[in-house]
Amino acid sequence: MALLGRLPKAYERERAWTMLSHGFAHTTEAGLAEFFEAYIRLLQKHSHRPEDAPPPRRPPVYIRLFTLPADED
Repeated sequence: MALLGRLPKAYERERAWTMLSHGFAHTTEAGLAEFFEAYIRLLQKHSHRPEDAPPPRRPPVYIRLFTLPADED
């Protein structure tokens, strides 16, 4: 949660590198698993080792994905 608290100031300093998205979805267990695996593939596709990252580059960025069942009420 501390990391999330840094988001507003980071956005002010580096908008191109500071992004946030949230969503709400009705899905199946299999659909959620497929979504998660696709996310992992995208992360692998667009990530580089520090010595291999093409310019323009910057120090690493935090990328987090979590799912949480929505309350029914």
